[in-house]
Amino acid sequence: MRQIYDHMAQELQRHPGLLQSYRNDFEVLDFRELTDWGAHGARYVWIARSSGSDLALLDVHPDVTAHCRAILKLRNGQDSMKTFLVTQQGAREVDHDAAAQLLDADGRFAVEGSRIVCDGARIATFRLVQSLGWGRQPSASIHFGGLRALSTLEISALRKLAHAIVTREMGMWTVIDAITVDGRDISHARAEALRRNANRYS
Repeated sequence: MRQIYDHMAQELQRHPGLLQSYRNDFEVLDFRELTDWGAHGARYVWIARSSGSDLALLDVHPDVTAHCRAILKLRNGQDSMKTFLVTQQGAREVDHDAAAQLLDADGRFAVEGSRIVCDGARIATFRLVQSLGWGRQPSASIHFGGLRALSTLEISALRKLAHAIVTREMGMWTVIDAITVDGRDISHARAEALRRNANRYS
């Protein structure tokens, strides 16, 4: 959501030493992630450094936060890195230990065989289709079938889980050809567009 991005931009004004390089991490990648896939109730840990920015959606699954956990462990103790908890209400700086606890949390979602469970209830099933893409690069498509109407936050979580599932099953260099929810490809489409085009998504 643009509101969350604006809170983060205010923090950069307060801390001019951050993002001296690789500003595209924030201005392009983080902006797109938040405006395309942000949802009401979403919480993020934001890791900002002098040379980059990384954002992790919380409350989903430990595999979704693995990248940011690794960054935090590699750079823990460096003064040039700051960590924030960001929500619609604002961005609040937290120390590295607090950020690590947030990133380590189990989350609301679980992958049980071919089923996705949220808060103990099954919300979707999935099918992973593996293939060899251009130049025999491993690639995959992942197809979710919802078992009830899904919120935008749940759709965003499924998108993150898709990347985690593909990485776990096929490796981090696997290209994702498509992520579908009930036949709608969300690998590139905006969650907001899904809401506009189908009353089922709220």
